[in-house]
Amino acid sequence: LSDMAILLTRETLKTFRAVALAAAILFATLPFTAFEVSARPPAHRPLVAAITEDFCGPWITCGDSHGTFGPATVESVITGFEPLPNGCFYDTHTTTLTFADASELALDIVGQLCPTEGSNFRFLGTFSVATDGNSGRFTGATGAGSVLAFRENGPIHGLLIGRISLAP
Repeated sequence: LSDMAILLTRETLKTFRAVALAAAILFATLPFTAFEVSARPPAHRPLVAAITEDFCGPWITCGDSHGTFGPATVESVITGFEPLPNGCFYDTHTTTLTFADASELALDIVGQLCPTEGSNFRFLGTFSVATDGNSGRFTGATGAGSVLAFRENGPIHGLLIGRISLAP
């Protein structure tokens, strides 16, 4: 690797670790559990989720998530992947989190995926709660936030940080 590529990889990992630590602190200090969130009246709620995924089909990644609404299985379907002049790609996908109570939360994600080395990459983008695909306690939910992800010789690691509003 060139010195610049090593520096970028180290800086990406440092940034991801700092964001993950901040999210972990936020998650650990939340004054409610996943059960309490679903039982409370509608309001803005923090959404913090750490996701681990890998490819499970053409243009599809699958994995699991742990966060403020409890553990979930994850499926992401890549809906757009266009090259950009800077060597990165404009990446759009829909990620669906399915929770133990069968509730589903669908997120539309857009951002820039930048290759690092081989099949590795870093991704920075945003999410918004999809208008379709939500069920159970997430029916009618709205919200948005940030997405940070990377792949470094293994599965894809991602972090969602944002807020959602649950419908009455």
